[in-house]
Amino acid sequence: MTSIAAILFDCDGVLVDSEVVGLKEGAAFLNSHGFRWTPADMVRLFNGKRDDQFREDLLSAYADVLSRAPTESESASLFDGLIATRRAQRDTMTAVPGAADLLKLLADQNRVAFAVASSSRQIHLDRKID
Repeated sequence: MTSIAAILFDCDGVLVDSEVVGLKEGAAFLNSHGFRWTPADMVRLFNGKRDDQFREDLLSAYADVLSRAPTESESASLFDGLIATRRAQRDTMTAVPGAADLLKLLADQNRVAFAVASSSRQIHLDRKID
């Protein structure tokens, strides 16, 4: 039998169902800027991406919508507006079913160390963990 010394959990989609938060509102925001995306499109295009990759891909798609490169002001307005729209829904975030029970079991047994890893910024990770 193999002995496990530690477990490293990803946060988004493993412990917290955060990637679906604000998708409907986010899609509506983007549609008000000329996109024709559904929440499902947003999941398909962006789930699991780091912030920098997400921003780059979003702004590339915005250039297609505008038929030109967006200005710095347009880019900032779109990205910041989308993030603010989705974060306004963060109170709807829930734990992945069974995640809290597993962490409690591991903590109670005190046999296996565990930690959380994420590409999220620390301030956002702290909120998700809370």
